[in-house]
Amino acid sequence: MGLLDTYKVLLKMFCHPVLMKCVLFLFTLGVGFSAVESMTHLKLIESGIPKEKIALLEIPMVFVKLSLVLCITRFTVGPRPMNVLLVSFPLHILFSLAMILVVYVTPLVISDG
Repeated sequence: MGLLDTYKVLLKMFCHPVLMKCVLFLFTLGVGFSAVESMTHLKLIESGIPKEKIALLEIPMVFVKLSLVLCITRFTVGPRPMNVLLVSFPLHILFSLAMILVVYVTPLVISDG
C-alpha cells in the first residue's frame, strides 16, 4: 500500500458518519467549560487576589496535569478508551461548579478579612 492509497483509506474512514459525529463531539466537548476556565482567573483578580498568587497556583498544576496524564494513559489503551471520558466529564462539571462557588465566595471572604 503506497502513500496515496493510505490517504485514500484515511479519507474514506473520515467520511464515515459515525466518525464524523465522534469528531464533532470531541471538538465541541470543551466549549461548555471554556467560560468557567477562562473567567475564573479574571474574576479572582477583579475581587482582589494578586496575579502573582494565581500564577503561583499554576506552577503545581503543571505537575498535577502531567501526572494525571501518566496515570490515565493505561486506561485509555484497550478495548474501551472512551470510558475515561465518560467518567471524567461529570467530574469536570462538578469541579467547574466548585470553581464558580469559589469565585462567588472569594469577595465575601476578602471583605470579611
